[in-house]
Amino acid sequence: MPDYDFHQLSPLDLERLARDLLQKEWSLRLESFNAGRDRGIDLRYSSDPDNFIVQVKHYLRTGLAGLVCAPVGPSFEWRARLEG
Repeated sequence: MPDYDFHQLSPLDLERLARDLLQKEWSLRLESFNAGRDRGIDLRYSSDPDNFIVQVKHYLRTGLAGLVCAPVGPSFEWRARLEG
């Protein structure tokens, strides 16, 4: 497998990469937004009854344990579906 270095991606480029990968993996279309104050919403899916948002973070060398947080509310349902 090639050794990719994502450290040099800008936050916006990382959001676009995440959007493209998630759209392919989940077989759905995610709405993305221009750079700027997005109130914590980087990507969004909205189709009744399913609606969710995605936050993309660019933390260098944090590791998985440093990025995972306890899910709260509806986000847990999506996370469980994706991981299950």
